[in-house]
Amino acid sequence: MVCEFLESFDFAPRPADQPVELDDPNHSWIEVSFCLAGQWHEMSLIEFVVHSGLYRVEELDTAIYTEGIHIAPRTTLLRFWQVISTRRFGPKLKSRASWITDFLYR
Repeated sequence: MVCEFLESFDFAPRPADQPVELDDPNHSWIEVSFCLAGQWHEMSLIEFVVHSGLYRVEELDTAIYTEGIHIAPRTTLLRFWQVISTRRFGPKLKSRASWITDFLYR
């Protein structure tokens, strides 16, 4: 089940101009999707972190949550790839984890 979860997990962050709706589950933005035990699940990031136990509901309005989760800029990710990989990264290249030289990062 762990392999199934990790293989299928997808995170698509909410656009910056999309407001966070904590009180209305009917209008939550789908940010996280994954398959577990053969069933697909889709939910907002807030729902995921609460259900998984990463944060409690009362922590969602604190700096530990709002400032702790961020996406690194693409330029930073590309520079990091150059440090850990033996080959170039590019939009037309099919990058592979086997190109990562350090087992910890792989």
